[in-house]
Amino acid sequence: LLACHLLEEQTRTTIAALAADLGAELDDAIDRAAAGRAGAEAMSGLGWQEMMAAVAEGTGTYRSLYGRLVDEVPDPDDPRVIEIVAHEEALTTFARAEADGDPTAIDRLLAALSPAMRTEVTNACR
Repeated sequence: LLACHLLEEQTRTTIAALAADLGAELDDAIDRAAAGRAGAEAMSGLGWQEMMAAVAEGTGTYRSLYGRLVDEVPDPDDPRVIEIVAHEEALTTFARAEADGDPTAIDRLLAALSPAMRTEVTNACR
């Protein structure tokens, strides 16, 4: 879960920087904490593998959104755009692998993290 949290934090920072450079305002009106609690409540009765399958399914909206982002930004090869798309791909493949019981699932998330965040996860797991 720490790896998921750090991946979200990393991507949030990247999106904010990209939006600022593009002169786009982000909608901060969404109460992310409330949304997170509602999502957790909705999945609270599920087992781990069922929950991971639901997470993998739920990332489809973001994969679609980020796919459109690539078509809309002036430079689709901007490393930040690539990172944002890779984030969602990593989360999806991690969740699918966890749902399938793959013991190497975490590797998908670790690959998408910055080296410093990857080290933080590795150290926390010792």
